[in-house]
Amino acid sequence: MVVIPQMQKYKDDQRDQWQSRSHRAEWARMLRHVRKMARDDRQNLTMISGEIQLETRAAMDLKVGFRVDQLVASGIAHPP
Repeated sequence: MVVIPQMQKYKDDQRDQWQSRSHRAEWARMLRHVRKMARDDRQNLTMISGEIQLETRAAMDLKVGFRVDQLVASGIAHPP
């Protein structure tokens, strides 16, 4: 980001990512909490979230036979 000045405008977007260093501990804590919820309730868990630029699906299989799914939807209110 420092070497190419035009890329600095994306610095804040990079920090907003769950997996960035500034959020890594919080991200791990949330994953532990979600995993515990699925285990304690003995059921699959689906999380729904949003992101402006993409949509995706992720799955985390738990050792106890349950799964956590995440569905990320792109904003539909924005024109293409």
